[in-house]
Amino acid sequence: MLVTALGVGLTLLAPSLDATSTRIRYTMQGGEVLSDLAAQYGTAEEDLLRENPGKLERGRVLTIAATRLPPPRQRLKVTAGERDDWASIAERYGVQAEDLRTWNPRASQRKRLRRGTSLVMWLPSGATHYPLPEDATGFPEVPKPHSGESVGRPNRGRLVDGVALPAGPYVIRFDWQKFGSALTVWNLARVLRAFRAETGFEGELFVGAMSRRNGRRLRPHRSHQSGRDVDVRLPAMPHAEGFKLEIDEVDWHATWALVDAFVRTGDVQVIFLERKLRRRLKRAGLALGADDERIARVLGSVRHSPGHTAHIHVRFQCAANEAQCRD
Repeated sequence: MLVTALGVGLTLLAPSLDATSTRIRYTMQGGEVLSDLAAQYGTAEEDLLRENPGKLERGRVLTIAATRLPPPRQRLKVTAGERDDWASIAERYGVQAEDLRTWNPRASQRKRLRRGTSLVMWLPSGATHYPLPEDATGFPEVPKPHSGESVGRPNRGRLVDGVALPAGPYVIRFDWQKFGSALTVWNLARVLRAFRAETGFEGELFVGAMSRRNGRRLRPHRSHQSGRDVDVRLPAMPHAEGFKLEIDEVDWHATWALVDAFVRTGDVQVIFLERKLRRRLKRAGLALGADDERIARVLGSVRHSPGHTAHIHVRFQCAANEAQCRD
C-alpha cells in the first residue's frame, strides 16, 4: 500500500503496524529533525539517509519504509506578541515548549523570544483514525423518513411535508430552518454520525441553514428552497474561538473526512467551497492515505462558490420518487 503524507509534521509515536513496513511519501515542510522523523515512522535514521541521498530540505519528497503511521498534523504560523514567551505560546496551542523550540531552531537560539517573531508549529488533527473506509456500507443505521418531498428547483421550489433533522452528535443552529427532504435528512443524519465514528473527531459540528418546513424563499440565501441544501461548518481546530473560522483555524484533515463521507453516500449532487481551498483539501486527503482516484472522485464533487470558506454547502440529488423535483 502506498500512503502519501503531506504536511503531517512531528507527532507522538503511533502503534506499530502488524506486518512489514509500509512505503510512504513524505513532503518535508521545514523545521523537522531527521532523528525525530525516523522515530516517528518507526525506521532508522541511517535507512532514511540511504533511501534519500542528497540534501534534505523543505519541499523534498522522502520515501520512508514506515512501521508506524502517526496521526496527521497541520502546519500553523503564529507571531509572538509583546508578552509572549515559549511557554505561553505552547500552552495556548496545546503543544510542548520543547517541541516549539525544535520546530523553530533559529528563534530558539536567542535568550528570549522577541515580539514579532514568526513561529511554525504542528498541531494534531481531530481526525485520529485513518485510513477512511472505501464506501458507505459501514454507515450507522438511521431510520429513513417516510415524508418530505422536494418540489421544483433549489432556487425556486418548495418542500412538501418537510422533515426535521433529528437531534444527534451535532449542533442545529436554527430550529425553524432545520427541515429537508427525506433523502437529505436521512443522509445528513447518517453522514455526521459516520464522520464521528470513522475519525474520532470530538469537536463541535454545526449544522446551519437547511430549509423551512414548507420550503420556499429563505433569505439571504438564493437556494435552500426545496429541502435539498444544507450548510455545515467546517470542523475546527481546538484553538479556534467562536463560530466564524479563519482558514488556519480549520481542521483540514477532518474536513477532508467530512467531505469524503458526503461523497460516499452517492446521493450528493454538488458541494460548494471556494476554489482557493481545494489545495488544502487535497493535501489533507493525501495525508490520510487517499489515492489519486479517490482524490479525483471527491474533488470532482466540489464546485467553486464565493464566500464558502468556513462552511460547505451540500446539495443532494432528487430522490427517485420525487417526480416534481428539478435540478
